[in-house]
Amino acid sequence: MNLRQADSSDMPEDPADIETFPDVWFYPEQLRDGLEVPDLSEETIQEALACAYEYTKSVIPEWKDNAKYMAFTKTIVIAVVAEFRGDLVPQDGSSIVLGYDLEGLLDSLFGSDTELRAAMSREFRAFLLLSVEKSSKRLDSELFRRYLCALTESPQTWFRLRDCDALVRYTIASALSCNECVDVIFSEEQWRLIGELCCTLYDAVAFHKHRAEGETNSTFGYFDPHTRVKSFQLYRMVLWAIDVPWATHPAKRCVVNFLHFFGGPLHMMTRRYRFVEDGLRIGKPETEQVVELTRANFKLWNRVEETVAQLKYDGRYADFVAQSDKLMFDGFCDLLQRSGSRECANCTFIVPGTTKDIRQFGGIRLCRPCKEKWGLSMAEFPERFKAAFPETQNEITKLIKGLWQIQGGIALNSAATRAIRIGKGLDMSLNISSH
Repeated sequence: MNLRQADSSDMPEDPADIETFPDVWFYPEQLRDGLEVPDLSEETIQEALACAYEYTKSVIPEWKDNAKYMAFTKTIVIAVVAEFRGDLVPQDGSSIVLGYDLEGLLDSLFGSDTELRAAMSREFRAFLLLSVEKSSKRLDSELFRRYLCALTESPQTWFRLRDCDALVRYTIASALSCNECVDVIFSEEQWRLIGELCCTLYDAVAFHKHRAEGETNSTFGYFDPHTRVKSFQLYRMVLWAIDVPWATHPAKRCVVNFLHFFGGPLHMMTRRYRFVEDGLRIGKPETEQVVELTRANFKLWNRVEETVAQLKYDGRYADFVAQSDKLMFDGFCDLLQRSGSRECANCTFIVPGTTKDIRQFGGIRLCRPCKEKWGLSMAEFPERFKAAFPETQNEITKLIKGLWQIQGGIALNSAATRAIRIGKGLDMSLNISSH
C-alpha cells in the first residue's frame, strides 16, 4: 500500500493531482432494516448510510439508548437523501419514507405522545418540505419563492429557518433523548441563540462548499462575507466561554459536544466534505471542477441551479398550508404567508436557475445597508446569549471585557459603547453592561 504522493512534498494545488484511495463505507447493518430506495445505486445507498452514520457519531459521540440512537440515525439517512434526491421523498406527511416508518422512528426517539415529539416531528417535516423542494429543482414554485423572501425578513428569522434547515434543534433534542436527559427544557429564545451559534460556526467553515452548491441557505450569503473570519472567531469564543459552566451539566454537555463537532471538526472527520480531496485543507475556494462534481452529486452534494418547469401558482402551496400543523413548525406558515416579496427595493432577487456562474450563492442578495444592519446583530451576540442564559454571565462578561479592553493600560469605561470592526468596512457596536 503506497502512501506517497507522486508529487513533491508540496501539496498539489489542482484537486485532480491529489491521489486518494477509493472509499470503503462503514455503518451498522441494522440501518438497512426497512430501507427501500430502488432508484439509487448500491454504491450511493452505501454512501448515504455511511454519511448519516458518520454525522451521527460525530455530533452525538455519547448515548445511553441504542434503539433511540439508531432511530435518529435512520431519520438522518432520510435527510441525506432529501438533500440531493428530493424526488424520492414525499412531502405530503406520509408515514413511510424511503421504506422507513418515519412516524415509528419519531415515536421511538421522542415517545409516542409527548409535546417534544409533536414539536420535533413538525421540525423534521418542515426540513423535508423545503429540502425536497430545493433538490427536486422546483425553485420557481410559490412555496420556494415565499421561502426565499422569508429567509431575509430579519436576522432572527434567518437563523430560525437556518436552524430548521440544518436540523440543529432536532439533533440536539435527539441527543438529549438518546442520553435520557428528558428534563431539560429550553425557551424559544434559548433555542434560537443556540441555533445562531451553531449555524454561524458551521456556515463560516462551509462557505466554499455552499458556494459550490449555489446554496440559498448559508449565513454568509446574507451577512457580509468579509466578516466571516472574525465572526467565526467571536462565536467560537462564546462557545468556549459557555463550555466552562455547561461542561459539568450532563444535558448541557450534550449541547456543547454537538456544537464543538458541528462547528468545525465535522469537516475533517466525515467524508461528506472535501478535506482529503483538497489536500487536508479547509476553506479552499471552489473551482469549476468542484462545481461540476457538485452537479453530479459527488459526495451527495446538490447544485441549486437547474429548474424543472413549475407553475408559480400550482395549488401545491395551498395544500401545504392546509397541512401546516403537520408539515411546518409553529409559526412557519405565518412567516410564509406574509413573505410574498422582499420589501427592500435595493435588495436583488436572483431568479433561481437563471445563472450558472460559480462563486456566488443563490437566493436574495442583500444591499449594503441591509447587510450592515444585519451585521449589528452579530456584534451583539455575546450580550444576547448572556441575557438568555444567566449561568454564563461570568464567563461571557469576561469575554466581552477582554474583547473591548483598550491597549496601553487605559481602563475601559464599563458603561461605554465600543465599536469593533468585524469585517471590511463594517463597524459593529456592542453595549457593555456594568456588573
